[in-house]
Amino acid sequence: MPKSMPLHPATKLEPINIPSCFSGESEEDVRLQVRWLQEEFGLTDGFFANLLAVDERTFFEWKSGDRRLFKHRLDNIGELRITVMHILSSLDFNLELAHQVFEQETRKHPDPLYSPFVPPWNGTSMKAYLEANGRDGVTNMNRWWQHLRFGNSF
Repeated sequence: MPKSMPLHPATKLEPINIPSCFSGESEEDVRLQVRWLQEEFGLTDGFFANLLAVDERTFFEWKSGDRRLFKHRLDNIGELRITVMHILSSLDFNLELAHQVFEQETRKHPDPLYSPFVPPWNGTSMKAYLEANGRDGVTNMNRWWQHLRFGNSF
């Protein structure tokens, strides 16, 4: 389990520049987004295969540029990209802090329906939650971040 996160406002960490591929939606842009997410957040081929609802070999062939996927499958990565952008923008694009937040286990709230501020990854980390829940996990996490940041109701 990672150590406690330094959330004190005086903590100075360098913000990052988001790769230009994050503003694109072409299949090649999505491939580059996947590679960046794998490098920065440790998401595996198995995670993305689950997210895309394909087997790992199909995912690997797609990632290598040897295969194409239907747009509705790639949209799942687009939703993950949006979720990651919510996380990063909430943390002033501080990648080091985002890594910590992504891997930090939350304390389990005994009654997650008690408050809309209890995250869907209640009792685990964002990464473990996404790995266990795939597309539904991304959807739930994205909804929670939007609610937190913009006051949107579920």
